Amino acid sequence: MEKIKQEFVLRRIAGENVLIPVGNQGDKFQGIITLNETGRFIWEKLEEGKNLEEIAETITEEYEVSREKAERDVNRICEQLRELEIL
Repeated sequence: MEKIKQEFVLRRIAGENVLIPVGNQGDKFQGIITLNETGRFIWEKLEEGKNLEEIAETITEEYEVSREKAERDVNRICEQLRELEIL
């Protein structure tokens, strides 16, 4: 199961979904990360403790997309978060 580092919080600022580093991450991580609506949805489901399969299933129900597309989107966004060491 993927876990979000607790040093990041999601906020909506000026219509943008922004991940903000807090605590020690604020010193280490320079910059901001913006998420599109799908990224925000995935982040919120990760915060709820959902696994990647559950998130993909929920996306297929919420957005009426194929399971394959949902899985690709979840994997792509999670891989980007892993590269940034947020997951």
